[in-house]
Amino acid sequence: MLTRLFLSPIGDLTSGISAIQNRDYAYRIPVRRTDEFGIVVVAFNKFLGDLKEMQYGRIVQESLLPSGFGAPPGYEIECVRFPATDLAGDYHDIFSFPDGRWMFILGDVTGHGISAALAMAMAKATIEYQRVSQWTYPSQVIENLNLLFFKELKPRNKYMTFQCLVLDTKSHQLTYDNAGHGFPLYYQKDKKTVTEIEMPSFPLGMRKKRNPSTITVTMNPGDAVLLFTDGYTECADVNNEPFGLEKLIELFQQFMRQGLSIRETAKELMRLLDEFRTPGAYPDDVTLVFLQRKN
Repeated sequence: MLTRLFLSPIGDLTSGISAIQNRDYAYRIPVRRTDEFGIVVVAFNKFLGDLKEMQYGRIVQESLLPSGFGAPPGYEIECVRFPATDLAGDYHDIFSFPDGRWMFILGDVTGHGISAALAMAMAKATIEYQRVSQWTYPSQVIENLNLLFFKELKPRNKYMTFQCLVLDTKSHQLTYDNAGHGFPLYYQKDKKTVTEIEMPSFPLGMRKKRNPSTITVTMNPGDAVLLFTDGYTECADVNNEPFGLEKLIELFQQFMRQGLSIRETAKELMRLLDEFRTPGAYPDDVTLVFLQRKN
């Protein structure tokens, strides 16, 4: 009687917890009774079903992000992405135009989870539409995104920081526009220093109109650019101290001076962040995008 009333139901719930740990969202706990334990089992099975839907959502979202994008002639690209949940709010994209220009995009929706993933999908769909419609990049695409977010997402207090870089592989000029995102880090090999490409602005959707402006820099051999989301710099240790922007700048400059490739630099930055932060899941999505002109 003890086994039937208590031990078996507790064992069933334990199996359900193990299924979550193993991400086996197709698992279902057998409903053996209609009392309180039975109610818990039904609720638990519904939760497992919801997790499976989120898993499908993650698969769809992953398909929206770039893979196997190659690199412009004479350049190297590296991307790393670590979502805080199955459905992330960070959005990065890389693609080329027929005229030889390359586009680099990085955005960060407030929060994470389902609502952030939907906002990310909206941005992706809008950019793809404007890509085939041949809108002007980068400022016009940001202007159109801003109007979309202002109309659809501001009433829900949802915003997105966003930055867009266009590389002309013939002139090696990099044109940059920003909407409230953290400034890119630019390493100049001749000076062996890292500086920020500063452009203060508001996130997408915060204001109906924005003042489009761009900054252009010329990438010389060995120069490199790092785009990042604040999930990296705001990641905290056990004392709740953030990793910090200054430390990221210092490390990026150090690794570039040492002659590390951007792939090696990305690995080292993530290794040091993991050593620093509180163990467990990332508190926010982390995305790094590197671009370097070869020597």
